[in-house]
Amino acid sequence: MEDADRAYQKSEELEEMGLDIKLVIPSVSQTLIESLGASSETVEKLKEMLDEEIASHIDEEDGGCSICLPDGKVHQ
Repeated sequence: MEDADRAYQKSEELEEMGLDIKLVIPSVSQTLIESLGASSETVEKLKEMLDEEIASHIDEEDGGCSICLPDGKVHQ
């Protein structure tokens, strides 16, 4: 988590300089299945499943998903 925090801080500095930054930080689920030896195909399936699940909550009547980005994709 400390590395992620440092990455966010550095990305803010770089964005202030006018650079577009994309941070890719694996989820806990992704880290777990990779440590258990999952194939890259399985990891991609997990990412797709998580994206679909989050996207399914965006249009809910109670305000939807408050952490999702406008394009409906999860950005790590």
